Amino acid sequence: MAQVLVRGDAVYECDVCKRRIRVPTQRRGLDVIQRCVITSNCQGKLHKIRLTKEINETPAFPTEIAGVQDWAQRKVLYIHKQQVQSAKWVVNHNLANNPNLYVYVTRLVNDNETDVPIEPKKIAVIDLNTIEITFDQAERGLAQCIASSSKNLTNPNSTAGVAANSTDFLLTNGSELTIATADVSDNINLELTFNSPSSTLPVVLEYTSINKPSVYSAWNDADYVIINGRRYRVRSFNIVLSNPAPTYFGQGAIASGSTVVVTTPLKANQVVILLAKPPFASADKVAQQYIDCSNLTTTPYLYLNQGELYAQPNVIKNTYPPIIVA
Repeated sequence: MAQVLVRGDAVYECDVCKRRIRVPTQRRGLDVIQRCVITSNCQGKLHKIRLTKEINETPAFPTEIAGVQDWAQRKVLYIHKQQVQSAKWVVNHNLANNPNLYVYVTRLVNDNETDVPIEPKKIAVIDLNTIEITFDQAERGLAQCIASSSKNLTNPNSTAGVAANSTDFLLTNGSELTIATADVSDNINLELTFNSPSSTLPVVLEYTSINKPSVYSAWNDADYVIINGRRYRVRSFNIVLSNPAPTYFGQGAIASGSTVVVTTPLKANQVVILLAKPPFASADKVAQQYIDCSNLTTTPYLYLNQGELYAQPNVIKNTYPPIIVA
């Protein structure tokens, strides 16, 4: 076996997607790379390539493959700039996390405006994407949010958008649900029945003219997908804001905690729910799983909580090969 001179880049190959990547060699310490950082949603592990010839033949960037999305590093920093003085700042960081927070307010120091650190009067975590900061007086300045793996200890009683069961899967982003249909016509209809815990009468809503995915869907860069060799058209709709839902939600006819079933007659794998994880960017697609809506027609595996739709884990199907953007 040829000897490798450890300089410059190191090359790794994934044992699942079989793609390769170059990374800078650590001059002090060891290269520690384990999971695949080449292909989005790939569950493989990276193994170091040792042969000089193979290292030299590896391009600077991974070779593109049709229908395969590259891995993207998660956003970990957000800086909120408060230009207008206010005693209350609402920070929409969209990190899907309870971040570490550093607050700076603008002060006049030696006739120069300077941002100085301050401890706010109150910090409230509204949800995993939003923080509310309260001061004793109107302030302007900036807030730095750095993602972490810490638990929500700042405002532990906040339940907005949190699942009733921690194992349940969040299906919607701002109430936007993404589906894929074997029917590839421009518009389709889908009927959902909501059973409110506060009422014995169900509410039946037929969402009409469901077309392409919106910007709130992690699948908005896909017109079609391939699942188990079958071609589907990608669409999304808002379960709270799409007609005729606003009237019913506005009147409180559909309460938080309502169970949901799909009452449109469906055959197996005719309509599926596509999955993604917060913060629902393009890189957050879940390509190894989906939900077949034909399994949701009788048993209420879905439920609403604070306007978001959740699924119990036992209704989620695994799929291999992964879903391909077509």
